[in-house]
Amino acid sequence: MAVLSTVLRVAILAALLAIAQAAPGAALAAPSLSPAFSVRDLTVVVGERSFDARVYAPSVAGPHPVIVFGHGYLATVERYDSTLRALAGVGFLVVAPRSGGGLFPDHAAFAADFSVVLDWLEAQDADPGSWLHGSVLHGAYGASGHSMGGGASLLAAAADPRFKTVANLAAAETRPSAIAVMPSITAPVLLIGGSEDAIAPVADHQLPMFEAKTNGPAQLRVIQGGSHCGFLDPDALLALACDNGSMPVDAQLGVTTRLLTDWFRFELLGDVALGSAVWPTAGDVQVSLDHRDRPVP
Repeated sequence: MAVLSTVLRVAILAALLAIAQAAPGAALAAPSLSPAFSVRDLTVVVGERSFDARVYAPSVAGPHPVIVFGHGYLATVERYDSTLRALAGVGFLVVAPRSGGGLFPDHAAFAADFSVVLDWLEAQDADPGSWLHGSVLHGAYGASGHSMGGGASLLAAAADPRFKTVANLAAAETRPSAIAVMPSITAPVLLIGGSEDAIAPVADHQLPMFEAKTNGPAQLRVIQGGSHCGFLDPDALLALACDNGSMPVDAQLGVTTRLLTDWFRFELLGDVALGSAVWPTAGDVQVSLDHRDRPVP
């Protein structure tokens, strides 16, 4: 019955996502420009591969570390706007591919698009005529994502050593298996889950990933009272079908952005001042902690 309930919940959620994204005024408003960064919707083209993406680019001169973010199943990148804005606001160049859609997405192809984004960014960075010329900090690339996109971020890191670290949200098992590729990832990995996730429960998804990561540093941080949909920006319609945690969504998003920004600043920029926050020796009342191969300060 538990499996049936989860399947039914996911089916209802998928249907409401489709309605919310199709209904006029239901989707989040398009983000505006800010003094700190700009937001552009564009098409990534590399060879014969092309797909739409949203780019959050810091307005100050580069180069900037890069984060590629994968959306969840049937979710649009707009659902993660506050999180992606938070990352761009501290200086990361964030690209969120819009590929990986449809009822039966190809997880391997979605993961491959993470690498296509890096190829495209490196070409844009080298092109004097591109608006992204000089914007890319080569070698400082991170992968992230939520749910399906979180699983895809692990597939991407396993396939492409250019990704120096991974930090994702409620990562879900994929086809091919994200759990199975974990031993091949040597880069530091942060898995963030919610203790009350009813769609991709920690015990069935992030915990097996953490346990399979036998090569290099790994962390599993579980937000106490956090839910699966608490990693998405709030939406009244989606709330009818989403799981609900005891932690308010705004609070969960606040914890999420703190964990992500600190992790990527430490791992991609070498911000050693964040060492004790990123690699604590114990969890706290908000976020539990399991870790392996903790770096020596």
